[in-house]
Formats: sequence, structure tokens, C-alpha cells
Amino acid sequence: NTNCEDIDECSDQGHLLGCSHSCINTLGSAFCLCPTGYQLDSDWKTCKDINECVEQNHLCETNCINTPGSFHCGQGCGDGYQSVQGTCEDVDECATNATQCSHGCTNTLGSYTCSCLPGFMLDSDDRTCIDIDECLEYADNYLCSHVCENTIGSYKCVCPGDHELSNDHRTCHPKEDECQKKSCSQDC
Repeated sequence: NTNCEDIDECSDQGHLLGCSHSCINTLGSAFCLCPTGYQLDSDWKTCKDINECVEQNHLCETNCINTPGSFHCGQGCGDGYQSVQGTCEDVDECATNATQCSHGCTNTLGSYTCSCLPGFMLDSDDRTCIDIDECLEYADNYLCSHVCENTIGSYKCVCPGDHELSNDHRTCHPKEDECQKKSCSQDC
């Protein structure tokens, strides 16, 4: 008759189970245990924080803030959020017209960003769109072969009186002489 003695897998002689927090030895086995506010990860050894604010809804009246191993309730919801049935939800500032964006608006979590149409850029207030002076901004790119005139949201190329704008709307070529086009010299 042989007596079997349990090996403590949590001890050095049992080569340790490798638990990140607590190891509980049982008859013929062992398991890892996590403190309150933590749960075992998929490796069954490492303890990871439980995000109580996500896992258990309505812990706080409004603003639930997760902390390692716990959580606490904050005051209000903070900028860009509103309380809806006890939870903080993102406010779509674009839908409420609270942004004062002069052209486009994109909602983001807790905030928003303004955008501009082509030919415009955001001013220093990050809301107002101002015209880009393409003639000045892109002067090194030679937008026009002769004269560049800024327009609202764009630009146009202008040619001197004896030239006309080519089909590319950037370069100028000499105007054709009407007399040279006609076969009869009396019409000229």
C-alpha cells in the first residue's frame, strides 16, 4: 500500500505555477487567484484590471472613472459628454450646431474638428475658414505663366492684351490675327 503525497505546485519544490498574484494549492493541482478588481487573463496566470465602468453599467450616476483594481465616480461628465440615463455619452457637437464651424464639421469622442472646402484653410480659431491666396502660397510653383489673380476659394491666370489663355488655363499664347485666318483681304 503506497501513500501519495500532494506536491505543492505553488512552492519552489513544485516549480511554482507562475501566478502574478496568489497561488492556491489543491489536492493534485493548483490555480492562480486574483485580488478584487482583477481577473485572470487568458494565460490563467496573469491578473489584469477589470474595467468596472465597462463591465458593470450604472455604477456611477454620471462619470465612472476606472482605476487599477477599482473605480471611482467623478463629478459630471466632462466637456463633450452628457449624462443619458446615468451614463456619460458623447455629444455630437456637429448635430447641435454648437461648433460654429464655417464650413465642415466632424464629430469626435468628446470633441469635434472643423474642416474647410478646397481653396480655404482654418484660421487660428480652428473654426473659421479663410481664403488661401494660391498666388502667394504657391508662387514658387509658377501657377500662371504671366499674371496670377487670387479669387475666393481659387485663383485665375490672366494674360496681357495681345495674348490669350491656353486650354490648360495657366499659360498664355499670342492671339491669332483675324486677317491671317481669312482668305479674303477685303474683310480685314
